[in-house]
Amino acid sequence: MRSVIIEMYNQWEKAADGDMPDKHRLMVIISLFVFFYLHFPTKDTKLPKLMWKSHRKIVAFHLVGDILWIPCEFLMREIPSIVNAVDKKSVKFIQHLRETFYVEHCDGMLEEAVSHIATAEDWQFKVLI
Repeated sequence: MRSVIIEMYNQWEKAADGDMPDKHRLMVIISLFVFFYLHFPTKDTKLPKLMWKSHRKIVAFHLVGDILWIPCEFLMREIPSIVNAVDKKSVKFIQHLRETFYVEHCDGMLEEAVSHIATAEDWQFKVLI
């Protein structure tokens, strides 16, 4: 199963180099890795490091609704020991990234609300007439 996960990841990475990375396929590969790691734990650090490299292609993506999926954050939450296998700089980068996305999302919501003020005022005026 380990070799299948590696092969799937390598195929995804090759496809991502030439074209737009497939977000949902990455999600499947990482979820399969987590399943494998939780059911067949090993001391091997090559596979966790390989999965962690995915943040170089896709750092985060909008999944559905207000859910933002960050592959490395998912790995840290499901397999806490992965933090010991990867470099500290990238762990801090992922943590900082999450905070940055929250700030940008809040700013975006505020801008969207402000942009709807004129529409709401027009609607209110039409209702009163």
